[in-house]
Amino acid sequence: MDIKTTIITSLTLFACFNTQTLANDVKKLFKSDCAVLVGFGGNVEILDETRTSLKEVKVDSLIPCGSWISVLKGWAIFEHRDGYKINLGQWSFMQFLGEKENDTVTLYRGMILSQVPNGSGHFSVITSNARAYFKRGTAIVLYSQKNEETELVTLENSATLENRFQSGRKILAKEGEITVLNFKAKRVVPSLPQAVTLLAAKEKLNEFNINEDDQYSYLQNILKRQKRKFASHLSPKTLNRKIASPEHYLRHPTLSEDESTLIHEMVRKNVAGDTLGEKMLFPEKAAKRAASIRVNIEEVKEGFIGKDEIAERKRLIEELSQIRPDE
Repeated sequence: MDIKTTIITSLTLFACFNTQTLANDVKKLFKSDCAVLVGFGGNVEILDETRTSLKEVKVDSLIPCGSWISVLKGWAIFEHRDGYKINLGQWSFMQFLGEKENDTVTLYRGMILSQVPNGSGHFSVITSNARAYFKRGTAIVLYSQKNEETELVTLENSATLENRFQSGRKILAKEGEITVLNFKAKRVVPSLPQAVTLLAAKEKLNEFNINEDDQYSYLQNILKRQKRKFASHLSPKTLNRKIASPEHYLRHPTLSEDESTLIHEMVRKNVAGDTLGEKMLFPEKAAKRAASIRVNIEEVKEGFIGKDEIAERKRLIEELSQIRPDE
């Protein structure tokens, strides 16, 4: 073995040893730490797991697992050890969960924007009533304690929302869509996803400190979803379908005689148009006998005078008879 080969082999072994050592050091370093504070602004507090002591807030400070983050008027950005980028908006309260938990963070109140790059694994947020889950993309999760409502707004790729107490039904929200779970509305399943408006999206994005390029990209995805008239893309077969000629275009084809009779019979029964209804409305007709009707008509005789009128006449005659000509 020549000297050149020996040097290259030694350097390779040294690099591999140092890389393995560095990976072990990083693993040991992040064994109890979940994230790093990348930047913040305004009133931000970091509390321990028991929420009894405060930690100094400064950039590049390590955030232990179980710590609580409180943001009043301001914002905070964290980089998770699994590669996620987490943005907290104002009036938010969040906890970083450890390896023993299946979820990443707990959102007690407020809003969170998470960017999950490809290959980082799944990212999940739990609130008091829901769980938001996505593997790749960007989404906003909001929770309101007053309304007991969890919102999921997908900005990139797709995400799911489910009831954390009943995980059998998951609602998938794609780019530019929003789904809501509201317990006050007595709903146990999130609402069907629908397109989010640009105004609502801008109001939510302004709560986070994100660059203009990312914000423009998210708004373009929302605008693209709004321009799509249907909830899903149409297949090429549907788009290339030929419309029938106006002369022979029948949306509802003509039914046969048997089908018409069957439909008429079903309709008659559904609207209670059977003979039982006729018996209740026309009992005489159902008994097959004519109804006995008696009509009394009293004719007023000509010259008929009432009792009051006779008494009044008598009174006037008596008064007139008492008048004397001399008076």
